[in-house]
Amino acid sequence: MADQTDVTIERVFALLDRWRHLPAYQLERRADIFFALFLPEVLQERFEVPINPKLIPEFPIKNRDGNQSSKVDFLALQDSRDGEPAERAFLVELKTDMGSRRGVQDNLMVDASERGLKELVLGVVAICRSTKEREKYVHLLKLLSEVLVDLVHYRDGLFHGVGQHRTYNAVLDQVQGQVESTDESEWPRLEVVYVQPSRETVIDFGEFADAIMGRGGIGGLFARYLKEWKVPAGSPDPAKT
Repeated sequence: MADQTDVTIERVFALLDRWRHLPAYQLERRADIFFALFLPEVLQERFEVPINPKLIPEFPIKNRDGNQSSKVDFLALQDSRDGEPAERAFLVELKTDMGSRRGVQDNLMVDASERGLKELVLGVVAICRSTKEREKYVHLLKLLSEVLVDLVHYRDGLFHGVGQHRTYNAVLDQVQGQVESTDESEWPRLEVVYVQPSRETVIDFGEFADAIMGRGGIGGLFARYLKEWKVPAGSPDPAKT
């Protein structure tokens, strides 16, 4: 059995770097946690607004017809400061392979941004009413409410006791009522952001790396590998990997 005492974060990145060149390996699904660690400060540096450190991963966007949904990698919001409401929110899609960009998904992202955050949150509530994974969606709603606290007048006790003295539908009714009572103009405008290896009106890996280079051991190490990941998967000579 291999000695496990030498397992390091360096070995984690080395495996990611090696395996990203394999046909069915999806690097973005494994590396998203490292992007999430630093995404708020990278967005803050790019857009020059404070970003709430709480992200919503795999944010569900309800289809216009029915309660099925598509997922966006992250929803990030401007952080409210000094009582001023957030003016901007970001739908962030992570791509570690330029070949995985699809026109259908690009159109979905644009459509979602045009629908607005209020409609998207109400879509989450509608999904919650139809899902069989109620426990997980309670956690999603709670995280959303924490991020949108200044908009939906979130109260800390709202999600306590679900399944005990509070019913699931009662919580959904209250969240929906709070969201519907807010004016559309109070909600931050949604913008689409891509994080991907090369620049195309997006945050490319080089920019991401430069922003986090000095952020401790993991930040520096991740930045180093991000610069490696700008090279298309499969292109290096396998004899040298």
